[in-house]
Amino acid sequence: MLVVLFALPASAHTRGELDEWRADWVARADESLSPDLMEEWDDMRERHPSYFAPQLVISRDAFVIRHDVEQWRELVSVYWGEDTEQALCIISHESGGNANAKNPKSSARGLFQILGSLWAPHFGVSYEALYDPELNVCLAREIYLVQGWGAWSPYNRGLCH
Repeated sequence: MLVVLFALPASAHTRGELDEWRADWVARADESLSPDLMEEWDDMRERHPSYFAPQLVISRDAFVIRHDVEQWRELVSVYWGEDTEQALCIISHESGGNANAKNPKSSARGLFQILGSLWAPHFGVSYEALYDPELNVCLAREIYLVQGWGAWSPYNRGLCH
C-alpha cells in the first residue's frame, strides 16, 4: 500500500502561486544566478517548508526505476557507487532515461537534466555536451558533491530517498 501525506503550504500563497513563482525563479536563474536570487529562494524555502520539502510517508515500493533507465546502470555505478539506486531514480524522474531530453522551459539537458546556463560555464562545456551520457553522469556527481541531492526536485519531493 502506498501512503503519501503532504503538509499544506503556508497560507500566504496557494500551491499554484508557488508553482508559478518557482517556474519564474528557474527562468531567471537560468539567465543569471545571483546572490539576490539565492536569497529569494532561501526566503521562500523558509516561509514555505512544506512546499519545498513536503513531509512524506512513502512505501519502499514507490521507489521505482523505469526499465528504460536500466540501460544506464553500469555507467551510473562507475560514478555513483553506493548511491547508484538514488541516482537512477533521479534519472528516471528527470529524463526517463532519455539522454537527449531537454526541458522546454529551461536550459536543463540530458539524463540528470543539468541546468546548462548554470553548470556548462562552470565546468567549461557547451550546452550540447550535456547530452553526452557519460559527461552528464560525471557532472551530475560533481554537482551532487557541491549541492547534495537537493539539486534535484524529485529528491526534494521525496521521490528518491
